[in-house]
Amino acid sequence: MNDNAHFERPLSKFFINGTGFIFFIGGGGKTTLIYKLADILFRNGKKVVTGTTTHILVPSSKETQHLHIGSPEASNVRALANKYGIVTLAFKNDKQKGKLVGHAPEYFRGLWKQNSADVFLVEADGAAGRPLKFHVDSDPVVDAEAERVIAVVGAEVLGAPLSEDIFHRSKLFAETLWHQINSRIEIEHVAELITEFYFKPNKISLKSERIVFINKVSSDERKDNALKLAALLLKHSEISRVGIGDIHSEYFEEILR
Repeated sequence: MNDNAHFERPLSKFFINGTGFIFFIGGGGKTTLIYKLADILFRNGKKVVTGTTTHILVPSSKETQHLHIGSPEASNVRALANKYGIVTLAFKNDKQKGKLVGHAPEYFRGLWKQNSADVFLVEADGAAGRPLKFHVDSDPVVDAEAERVIAVVGAEVLGAPLSEDIFHRSKLFAETLWHQINSRIEIEHVAELITEFYFKPNKISLKSERIVFINKVSSDERKDNALKLAALLLKHSEISRVGIGDIHSEYFEEILR
């Protein structure tokens, strides 16, 4: 019996729940979440493809069963998925930057349409390791037919001073939304950022289910702040679900309307 079933079952149901073409945006532990979900799915008999439409660090052997560089056809991806269980796909390895360069979203869509794997988990955003980011016109890189788009936010930003240390493109955020660097990041600011900038209609199809996960909820104070943010987000009908938790300590719960 899986001792972590109390964590893994609700986590998998919240993020996957029968869907197979899922994109992740924002910051706050997207990559860790993707590899965690891939591992859970793999141990439950699913064939999983992970990848990115931007850039990611080279995964370790604990994060993927097989890394494939290039643009294999659907039949070859299916063979790899059947052999290894979890396959990470990248267009090329940029060794100078130490990162993998991803594929266009249409490439992943073609593989999904041809049933090359059971589930595709695609990172569609880069946050430079920060728990929160401000999107520019080119962000995020999500396919028009994504079944779900999951925005990830790190709870440690809630109430913290606005700085580049925790907020990617903090100065641009301050200029756009009339805030001051080093001023407090209010929960209302983060709710506005997610609803107005993360899920931009010109970037995220209205057909895609929009989900928010507030990660790194590792203290009572962070949980109180996360619950307040969840309540604000759930006032927006276009956001279907909100969850809070901490992937590292295996805590998760869905917040209901």
